[in-house]
Amino acid sequence: MQPHDNGSLNIDAALGDVARIYRSITGQDLPLGNTVRAHYLANVPVRSIPAVDCWELEKELLIVVDLPGIARDSLQVRIEQGLLHVFARRERGPLESARPAALERPMGTFERTIVLPRNITAEPLGAELVDGTLRIRLSRKEGPMVSRTVQVS
Repeated sequence: MQPHDNGSLNIDAALGDVARIYRSITGQDLPLGNTVRAHYLANVPVRSIPAVDCWELEKELLIVVDLPGIARDSLQVRIEQGLLHVFARRERGPLESARPAALERPMGTFERTIVLPRNITAEPLGAELVDGTLRIRLSRKEGPMVSRTVQVS
């Protein structure tokens, strides 16, 4: 951005530059209100909500969660009080002698909570993470729901 002939800067153009930089780092639009607050521009982890599909089958629920780039050891799945909680964390790995040119992939904590149907056990039948897709199979048998951690293979 170049200053005007009189030495002043065009604020709208400068704000556009800040918004582009913010979007490249966080993957989100700059949250503008009446004023731009400095804490919006801080280098903090961004929370993201992964996409989820839920399928009802006769004897089970199939829940499919998009988690590209998530390592299995950073993933936690648990059932608690009728809710299925999926937590994960993606870290940006530093590359030696590399300076970022563009950063668009969201990093930090990913979380999704899904309300499960009542009066079912929601007993885990299996959970697997393959090619960035988490598939969780839960039993639809009637009975009390028990809190538990779901092991992901």
